[in-house]
Amino acid sequence: MKKSIAGIGVGSGRKESFYFSVLEFFEKENRWFLKTCQQLREFEYPETEDSLLAWINDFDLSTVIVDFPLSMPPCFDCKLDCPGSVKCPEPEVIAKRKTIEDLLRDDQDKIENNPKKYEKERLNNSSLLLSKSLKRKLRKGFVPYWNRVEDVDLWIDYHDDLMSFFKKGLSSFGNENSIQVLRFKYLERHFPKSVKVLETNYEVALIELKRHKVISSKDLALLGTFDSSDLARESIVKKIEKKFDLFIYEKDRETLIKRPRAFKSLLLTLAGLETQTLQDKDFFISNFDYSNT
Repeated sequence: MKKSIAGIGVGSGRKESFYFSVLEFFEKENRWFLKTCQQLREFEYPETEDSLLAWINDFDLSTVIVDFPLSMPPCFDCKLDCPGSVKCPEPEVIAKRKTIEDLLRDDQDKIENNPKKYEKERLNNSSLLLSKSLKRKLRKGFVPYWNRVEDVDLWIDYHDDLMSFFKKGLSSFGNENSIQVLRFKYLERHFPKSVKVLETNYEVALIELKRHKVISSKDLALLGTFDSSDLARESIVKKIEKKFDLFIYEKDRETLIKRPRAFKSLLLTLAGLETQTLQDKDFFISNFDYSNT
């Protein structure tokens, strides 16, 4: 069966600025190839045919990775006679609120039981403690009409690194281009039934690459510097090529280095490699063992 994965960032920006990358696996060479990395506007399809649907069919894609929420907060389609968000009786909401409460309670117990040890570990940035920033995030609580069930685990796993490397936390909603997201959800209804649509997050994908020692903290630091971002992308692309034995044509490599949105689409696409063995997952955030690819 043909394996082909595409990533496209439609969460922000105009349609004309969208890049999509397509990875295809060639069994004869036993490696992945970056088949294309292009802007949607570079395709000249008839006006009656949407380019997004066209390239999904043209490239015979098996998986599409996007950078916006595919699931919604619990309140979105809830049919209960609502007692108010604070008193929400939904089991998944209760469970996530308990997770937050338990983490905050455990952290407070450590402070009260041995404040000197706690302060020493805090100064040493111990991973066993909740950071002040994460505690502020968790104390805001789980809001069922705004937060998704997945969000709590994502906060716990990635908040500190997101703040450290990108100076922002993770918010499922707030930065998306809602018009394009709604348009995509409509078009998704016309995708071939065999196409799997999953989501990931660009910054989280970079963090996972760093955690698995594919890239370095220096790469991430340079990526956030205007004068050095091209150098950072060049370094990251080279390391990705080596780690994943990925073939990239020189023209596409230049595009990935010079065009941030093209680079982003590659990261989204790369996160989809593991879906070849996780086909039952509806939500995917790229936290997989890269050594298995």
